[in-house]
Amino acid sequence: MAMDVTEATFEAEVLERSREVPVVVDFWAEWCGPCRQLGPLIESAVARREPDVVLAKVDIDANPRLAQAYRVMSIPAVKAFRHGAVVDEFVGMVPPPVLESFLNRIVPSQADKLVAKGDEESLREAVRRDELAGLESRTGLAPEAREQAALREPQAAFQFCHLRVRAVGLRLHLGRALILSSTSVKL
Repeated sequence: MAMDVTEATFEAEVLERSREVPVVVDFWAEWCGPCRQLGPLIESAVARREPDVVLAKVDIDANPRLAQAYRVMSIPAVKAFRHGAVVDEFVGMVPPPVLESFLNRIVPSQADKLVAKGDEESLREAVRRDELAGLESRTGLAPEAREQAALREPQAAFQFCHLRVRAVGLRLHLGRALILSSTSVKL
């Protein structure tokens, strides 16, 4: 369920809360036609992912300082927050597959959840799942790359794929290192 956020509540409801769960902020206005079209789509898409993501709505007419602080020049503007910072965003009305892809990128994967637990059993399970999965299924690269290419942004597709593979690889190497270090201590 979407929550209305104001300048007075933004820090607690978005920045602080994003340290626990990703928060998607929809900057909108009552008079904005595309905002009215996107609103129900994003609310439905986020509802399907609850409790792994939260939706906040900011009326830019009632909260102009937030719009200015986050450089909202055009609406609808949607920004995803994790750990108190913007990690992804888009502007304008987007097709449902692009919206779904946007949300999938910010929602923690099962491997992310296991790694976040930090215990040896969870780390082993994350590594096991990764080793069983193919590159496409563990990173979601193919659908995202196709989407970027469809938008005629081959450079963006390449950069996304490179960064995503690197992030997954680093996370898995960290998990393996933690498992190996805990195993070597026991020997």
